[in-house]
Amino acid sequence: MKDLKGLTMDDVYVYLRDDLPAKVGELIAPCPDGYTIYISAHLDDAHRQEAYEHAIEHIRRGDFDVDCVKDVQEIETEAHGIKMPASVFEKKLLKKKRRKSAKVRFLESIGHDFFASAEREWLEPQ
Repeated sequence: MKDLKGLTMDDVYVYLRDDLPAKVGELIAPCPDGYTIYISAHLDDAHRQEAYEHAIEHIRRGDFDVDCVKDVQEIETEAHGIKMPASVFEKKLLKKKRRKSAKVRFLESIGHDFFASAEREWLEPQ
């Protein structure tokens, strides 16, 4: 196995958790003895393996080193090779939000009942 920043696999603890938020595949937490990786128990085996490998890659890269304090967005951006200035990202989000707002206003203008649609989807899921 590649270098884990001076750690061995005995210094990495892995737990399956069924209480992670739905969009979270894994969490990594530095601990006194190394790192703890929490993987969502709701993932299938293939996605658990991907989540584990993703977490190990962050450890290998030193993303949690004390002398290298970064926020989550910066860590994920660097890990996945996505290079986008924050100002560009914010503009894209704002544009998407405006587009969505325009769609909602249009649907409301033609009498679409969001509450009835949501209730129907909840009571009669496909």
